[in-house]
Amino acid sequence: MRLIAATALLTLFALPTIAADWKSDYKVVRFGVLSGENEKDRVARYKPFEAYLEKTLGIDVELFTAGNYDGVVQALAADQIEFAFLGSSAYAAAYTETDGGVVPLLTAVQEDDSTGYFSVITVRCDSPYKKIEDLKGKVLAFADPDSTSGYAVPN
Repeated sequence: MRLIAATALLTLFALPTIAADWKSDYKVVRFGVLSGENEKDRVARYKPFEAYLEKTLGIDVELFTAGNYDGVVQALAADQIEFAFLGSSAYAAAYTETDGGVVPLLTAVQEDDSTGYFSVITVRCDSPYKKIEDLKGKVLAFADPDSTSGYAVPN
């Protein structure tokens, strides 16, 4: 029993040192953001989060953007970024690309406590297409192939 108590006490006092040690390995934490909007808007949207992380972690944080989803997936696989915000399909691509080397940590929660979203197909208001069935055999424009809502679900 004394050994267990001594080990627990030693661990308790060593944790702050161990926890702080990660900073020596990561002078900068880089996070990837998918290309669901233009780069200027993406950067503006995530600047407050970047500032929050810098203040909270006490180290430099850099935003990583790429021209498409695969750029972020490849950056994860090449250890060029530490984490990214990924949708389901992009996560599956990253999981495959890294042979299971990515681990989901959290998910976004909406104000109503839901964790999902809706995929919406839009047509011009003067279009003859009124139901999803009207689109059968038609040519559709999709988003990035690694986008769940913009490609995988509607496809």
